[in-house]
Amino acid sequence: MILLNYFNIMDRDNICIATQFITMATDVICGMKVKESTDLKSEFQGKTFYFCSSHCKSEFDKNPLKYSR
Repeated sequence: MILLNYFNIMDRDNICIATQFITMATDVICGMKVKESTDLKSEFQGKTFYFCSSHCKSEFDKNPLKYSR
């Protein structure tokens, strides 16, 4: 599941001057939302999986088939 989070960038008068969009993915191990720009990711069967920590990535890498369904 991919979420698109956005953040408004405000000036000092609290007027929105820009909006920044960040694409988010779900860590399949713990369910945490993770920025797709993270370095903690693995490829499996042509799909990219994103992780919140090296622990979650390691768990996935031990048995990717278990978590890729």
